[in-house]
Order: sequence, then C-alpha cells, then structure tokens
Amino acid sequence: MTYQEMNEAIREAELTVRRAETYLNQMARFLCGRLRKVNPDTLRNLKKELKKFNSQTGEWSG
Repeated sequence: MTYQEMNEAIREAELTVRRAETYLNQMARFLCGRLRKVNPDTLRNLKKELKKFNSQTGEWSG
C-alpha cells in the first residue's frame, strides 16, 4: 500500500465516522426494543458506558 493509498483510506474513514456521528440519535432509537438481539459483549460495553451517564441530570461523568 502506498502512502497516497493509505492517506485516501484514512480520509474515507474520517468521512464515514463524521457521517455516522451525524445520525447517532436516529441510530440509537433503533436500539429501543431490540437490545435482546445484540451481542452480549456489545451489551456489556454499552452498559459500562452508560454507567457514566446520570439520567437525572442528563450529564456524563468522567
């Protein structure tokens, strides 16, 4: 792989991430009612992340 090909791949990846971040809230709505079908490892990671969220204040810690 050349430097130019690597650079282009990185740009494409960054664009993909930016597009995904644009639709985060819409994608999150698809999870409601479907979590039982999600891979257990993914659920563990989600649960760990959500422990940092205070639902009373709507704020994230650490």
